Amino acid sequence: MREQRAFRIPSFDILEARVVLDSSIGAVPAASVLAAPAIDTARQATALDVPPADTPVPPPDQWGLNQHAQNVQRAQWGGIEVLFLGDSITYGWGDTGRAAPGSQAWNAQIAPLHAANFGLLGDVTQNVLWQIQYGELNSKPKVAVLLIGTNNLGGLGQSPEDTASGISAILTQIRVLSPQTKILVMGIFPRGATPDDPLRGEVRDTNALIANLGDGHTVRFLDIGLRLMDFDGTIPRSIMTDYIHPSAEAYQIWADSIQATLADMLGQGLTKSAASAGSLHTTAAAGGNASQALFQVGEPGSGGVDVPVFIPPAPLSTSAIVTTDSHARKSDLLDAVSAELLN
Repeated sequence: MREQRAFRIPSFDILEARVVLDSSIGAVPAASVLAAPAIDTARQATALDVPPADTPVPPPDQWGLNQHAQNVQRAQWGGIEVLFLGDSITYGWGDTGRAAPGSQAWNAQIAPLHAANFGLLGDVTQNVLWQIQYGELNSKPKVAVLLIGTNNLGGLGQSPEDTASGISAILTQIRVLSPQTKILVMGIFPRGATPDDPLRGEVRDTNALIANLGDGHTVRFLDIGLRLMDFDGTIPRSIMTDYIHPSAEAYQIWADSIQATLADMLGQGLTKSAASAGSLHTTAAAGGNASQALFQVGEPGSGGVDVPVFIPPAPLSTSAIVTTDSHARKSDLLDAVSAELLN
């Protein structure tokens, strides 16, 4: 049986089954909070068993509630065409007036798309679901970019199946609240230094489930995990210093990988830079090591071309690859293959 961990919501009032918020935040409908269960008096009044991943729950602290209120206000101003939703990994892009590891890539490639970043530190699917139900989609963006779930797996100890159900619930809610919004679902990023990290398999299993949620047009799935790893499946510290949160280099990879996809979803057309937005689909991924993969130029379901690519564990000797860094070698290989196809 999986370990169940304490899940906290702010200032929980057991008698009235509501969340007591600071007056500066404003009232929140009572229906937005789970009904109070019978809680043993020996337990802390603010602790609940982990709710299912598809259950809306507010942010767990005052900081999160304040950030949510600011996001709602910004959404009401309008002008957001691309909305990023997620946890600390998304938060790390930065945003207008807020510096972060991803700021350079954000300012150069993402912000010009009239983008806004509503990612919050520590968010799980439950939080994102609540936040979009209570105002964060008021801007009716053309595209929502969603990356969520790593904290469900590694923080709450929830299963890949439960985590995937939470992501599915978010997609459903977006389509109900803003039917015209297209959704780019990112595969959960790999975590842990080596392929044998226990969470690697859970990330892989979750991604396999949510990959089926895309239709190739209104909802697209893109997994860039292999671009964040070396040939042997390890994650370089230059990509994730703590093996969870991306570095500036990783955010640049992410930006390059989604730029053409976002342009297409916004109706701006595809260019040869679509090579950067291609995705790798592993065909032999036991233990996180890919000996062969399918590199798809274009998006799933959009007529893209699947090309088998052999990914060796040792350095390649080829004129297309001029660097000695294994991570850069892999990225160069993918770009070289896709460039040849597009020429």
